Amino acid sequence: ELIRSFKDSLSEKKEYADEVFHDIKTLLSTLTIEFNTIKECHNIPKQETLDTIGNTIGDLVRMVNDLCFFVEIEKQHKVRNKCYWRDIINNAINQCQAVWEKYSPPTLIFDINYKSKNYFSNHPKALMPFELEKMDEEIYCNEILMIRAVKNIIENSIKYTRKKENPKVVISICQNEKVELSIWDNGCGVRKCDINRIKTRGFRANIELIRQTPGSGMGLAIADQIIIYAGKTLNIKSEQDKYCEMQIWS
Repeated sequence: ELIRSFKDSLSEKKEYADEVFHDIKTLLSTLTIEFNTIKECHNIPKQETLDTIGNTIGDLVRMVNDLCFFVEIEKQHKVRNKCYWRDIINNAINQCQAVWEKYSPPTLIFDINYKSKNYFSNHPKALMPFELEKMDEEIYCNEILMIRAVKNIIENSIKYTRKKENPKVVISICQNEKVELSIWDNGCGVRKCDINRIKTRGFRANIELIRQTPGSGMGLAIADQIIIYAGKTLNIKSEQDKYCEMQIWS
């Protein structure tokens, strides 16, 4: 049984290494094509192509960093303790400041009781309302990793609501519900056919706003893996051009 487990572990690592190699090779192939375009085509705007190359290199750096973080998840997820959702959310929001400042920030709303419409609007840099601060809903997990998972979800909401006239992100800590945490936004959403795919490593939905936004396609894959290790489920509800809701289920 031990030998079988060891072989399975090696097989999984080889499969992961093969997939990583494929992901990186795809971006390197794209870079090669872009460099060759500059060398061989003299009638195209070089600055525009250089900008494209810069974006591809940025995507490659993000992908390598995110792939390395997958290894960290494997190392750290077994270290767990009792945490509070309010602290995880506060820390995640604080870590989103660079994205808040880069994009036109949506209105950040806290709902103290899931779908109760009992909202407290908040400036992004403000502290959580007192009504949420005193909520003591617990989760047993690796707090640092769970902060990263929630941060990834909130950052997506910030990036993909930026074209809306009245962008909103609603964060709910849920009491006595199967849903423990809900993050809802009125951004571009995703097509129903993509809902089951957007947690796949490297996948980016074929929606113009998403394609225009720099990224590695790894954020939700990382969040999903962390949430699974915490014994939870990441459930996604969405309708294109209307909304997207990320729910963490117990």
